[in-house]
Amino acid sequence: MWLYDSRGSLLAHRTFSIPAFGQLYLEIRDIAGEDLDSEGMIVVDVVPPKATKHNLKTLPNIQALTVQTPFWVSYRDDDDNYMYVHSIEVYRGRVFGAVWPVNQMLARAPQAREPWESWRLLDVNLLDELQVVVMNHSATTGTTRVKVISPDGGELWSHEVTLNSRESRRVVVPTEKIEEWRKTGTHESVRVALSSILSDNGKPYVLLRYGDGPLSMHHG
Repeated sequence: MWLYDSRGSLLAHRTFSIPAFGQLYLEIRDIAGEDLDSEGMIVVDVVPPKATKHNLKTLPNIQALTVQTPFWVSYRDDDDNYMYVHSIEVYRGRVFGAVWPVNQMLARAPQAREPWESWRLLDVNLLDELQVVVMNHSATTGTTRVKVISPDGGELWSHEVTLNSRESRRVVVPTEKIEEWRKTGTHESVRVALSSILSDNGKPYVLLRYGDGPLSMHHG
């Protein structure tokens, strides 16, 4: 496992063993050696046992093989409310276990960086807090605009961010903007969007609060 801070700098590199049909539940202190107040990115490279490695050689299209690891992340706030989210993205810029030509081809493949819009509607009349965590999983610097849009796609607010490789940024939508939308009554619901995602599955994490309730978190 590799642990990066919000600036994309490597904080820790640790190796763990997983028993057959087992699982690991790790806290940040297990990887970094201490609790951290900052956000960042965790990279997991699962190395199969030797017997499994041998069986992989019998697959007809070994170059197309991917491993989708069940990987859940939990956040805990000051009141011990837990938020779980599931997110998987390929570690861009480096390929493990491939011969050199394949490694170079896959590692240097350009990112599509297409526009992205969430179809999750957020109720403006109940919404008190909205934050968007943008992450750059790719190996190159990228720029995108974090947007709040109407149900039909019209832009209501935006903020541009430029992220280096492995960097993450939490963007807070101003509360006065939310109040403005609520008072004007023009839109009963809003959506989150990015002018471009910085990697193929680079959807942001969205944290929101309805009323006096706890923060809830969604991937995309």
